[in-house]
Amino acid sequence: MKPFYAFWFIALSAISCASRSTSGRIIQKEEMVLVMGEVYLAEMHYQKSYGTPSIYKPHLDKALLTIFKKHGISRKQYETSFSYYAARPATFMEMNERIIQQYNNELIQK
Repeated sequence: MKPFYAFWFIALSAISCASRSTSGRIIQKEEMVLVMGEVYLAEMHYQKSYGTPSIYKPHLDKALLTIFKKHGISRKQYETSFSYYAARPATFMEMNERIIQQYNNELIQK
């Protein structure tokens, strides 16, 4: 009987870990598009304004923390989610296209 219980314990643990890694850490696609758009804008601003990463990195990091706080996520959660979506090229490309379209719509409205 013990091997039977051990099997179910391991199986349930694996399922639990798998569900936590996707639901607890991965930012939902719609929210991720919003966050990525804001992160991209911040990165572009600091690259354009200061040029050298060693000069603007502390300021960019502070700006990114503000963005993450606004969305109620951590830097680790953003990085994990970014890697998750980047590993799915079709989804990642579609998300980036949506961000570009949002930028274009904002430019047209101005």
